[in-house]
Amino acid sequence: MATQPSPAFTLEEYLDLERAANYRSEFCAGVIYPMAGDTEVHSRLAMRIGVLMTVKLQDRCRVYGSDLNVYLEKQDLCVYPDAMVICGEPQFWRRRKDVIVNPTLIVEVLSPSTEAYDKSIKSTYYRGLASLQYCILAAQDRVFIEHSTRQANGDWTVRQHEERGSVLELGGLGISIAAEEIYRSILI
Repeated sequence: MATQPSPAFTLEEYLDLERAANYRSEFCAGVIYPMAGDTEVHSRLAMRIGVLMTVKLQDRCRVYGSDLNVYLEKQDLCVYPDAMVICGEPQFWRRRKDVIVNPTLIVEVLSPSTEAYDKSIKSTYYRGLASLQYCILAAQDRVFIEHSTRQANGDWTVRQHEERGSVLELGGLGISIAAEEIYRSILI
């Protein structure tokens, strides 16, 4: 019977390497994958969504940019979402202040090269987080937002917004955001 090779790196080793690295990478079950660089539009879109969340949520929840990892224990996966919201106190993996385990909302800006992975596998992994209530995927090359919401029974509903006039309703957070607000002056 063949045996599985042992992982090349532990999560702790990855995190130590990541803090000293000149580039970002993500961790999956012992393997480190370099991340592609962001485009100007990608950066603006992630920042816009983060700012809108900050303004609308006021001080009810904390909004973070892409500098913190999220650890998904079931998949042994450590990733950088483009933005996230935490309602309540942040919980850290093994008390490391750079690895979150309890996001309430995650935002991923879709790149042409990662869109299929982000929309299928990565968003499914995110929805496995017990704390997560919302997952927002926003395309950077067109008006397209996929908005997943956890229902009271644990099931997820997924809505797609492809018009500037559509509105993301985040009822559990008490806010709504129009696609026009997100894409204003980013896409012509």
